[in-house]
Amino acid sequence: MMLTRFVRAQLAVFAVLAIVGMALVGVDYVKVPAALGIGNYTVTLNLPASGGLYRFSNVTYRGINVGQVSAVSVVPDGVRATLRLRSSTKIPRSVQVRVRSMSAIGEQYVDLLPSSTAGPYLHDGEVLTVPATALPTAIGPLLDRAQTLLDSVPQDRLREVIDESFRAFGGQAPAMSKLLDSTVSFVNQTSDAAEPTRDLVQRLGPLLDDQAVTSSEIRTWVSGLADITGQVQAADPHVQSLLQSGPATAQSAQDLLAQVQPTLPVLLKNLTSVGQVLLTYNPAIEQIMLLLPPLEAAQTTVVQTGAPDGAAAVDFVMEANDPAACTTGYLPASARRSPTDFSIPDTPSDLYCKVPRDSKFAVRGSRNLPCLAVPGKRAPTPQECASDKPYTAAGTNAPDEIDPAPAVGTTGYNPADGTYVGPDGKTYRVDTPPDGRAPAWPSLLTK
Repeated sequence: MMLTRFVRAQLAVFAVLAIVGMALVGVDYVKVPAALGIGNYTVTLNLPASGGLYRFSNVTYRGINVGQVSAVSVVPDGVRATLRLRSSTKIPRSVQVRVRSMSAIGEQYVDLLPSSTAGPYLHDGEVLTVPATALPTAIGPLLDRAQTLLDSVPQDRLREVIDESFRAFGGQAPAMSKLLDSTVSFVNQTSDAAEPTRDLVQRLGPLLDDQAVTSSEIRTWVSGLADITGQVQAADPHVQSLLQSGPATAQSAQDLLAQVQPTLPVLLKNLTSVGQVLLTYNPAIEQIMLLLPPLEAAQTTVVQTGAPDGAAAVDFVMEANDPAACTTGYLPASARRSPTDFSIPDTPSDLYCKVPRDSKFAVRGSRNLPCLAVPGKRAPTPQECASDKPYTAAGTNAPDEIDPAPAVGTTGYNPADGTYVGPDGKTYRVDTPPDGRAPAWPSLLTK
């Protein structure tokens, strides 16, 4: 059969198109060059578990597909996956490997996350190790736990749980979205801190051993907590009322804190010195708190319970200048102010009766205060309590040691106008004010 030139040309064109089509199918779809190792290289992954990874899973770098998983096999220490990557993409050797899940039906892929773009780069035969934290959570155990959780809820209470859940989370989509985003961020940070977390878990062993020893106490505590929970459930209306009024109360407390914010730090700073004093005299304060109740009980015996008017049986004895007042250690008489001077002067901080300890003057004065930090020692200040120097008296409060007041002179005055001549030879009036002006007549009526 003779073929015309036109038919032969058509057959030749069809043959060329068939060859080109088969070549395109083999290169692009069947990936014959990749199967022959042309234009790609292999990298081995050592994983503690497969994480749902399977053959022909995609491999991405910066979100771009750069290869496939060519094989997944089980080895004695875990799972080994072989990656076939394109040679045209340079991937740093310091890349982080993560097994990700594309959907809930098990579409897993390998995600390569570079920490930098600098070399050295991966080459054929490279081996990478994937930590357990880089694997996705298995869906099967998660579903089993969810089923166990549902089975633990009584069927007659399941509808109530669903209704309460709807009331709690209904209309809270933005808040739940923010919560989930925060949870994802927290999980990622926890994954980055896997080694410290593992070390913390290992160190929890002694603590857990102590908990096992005190299991009976914990059981008692849980039982008491159950009783409290039952009481809270019985008082549910009151709890709901408290929750309803709680925001207003919290707002009031916030407003109060805002009002005292300028002065509260100053107050707390000032309380630091008060706290230091209370800490120093803590034993004495404890002693006072112990003696105060029996003292109050003893004071009730002072009242004559049989008296019709409830009179008190108390005897008062007045003593004057027995013993005399202690002036040793105080300001001299020449430095004392007039009683009419109401200003607040700066006085020394060590003014107290500085006589010997066994002196009869001011027996309960500062010099005989017991040192709380040094038992058996007495001193007027905590600094002297801590000092190794012995107490030194400044005198015995003898009459010849007392600094006399300025001498007082006598002179006569004229009763008619109230004038008199002072020691300096000048004439004064008895009622002359400090400014030297004569008093007005209304002041004579008000004085």
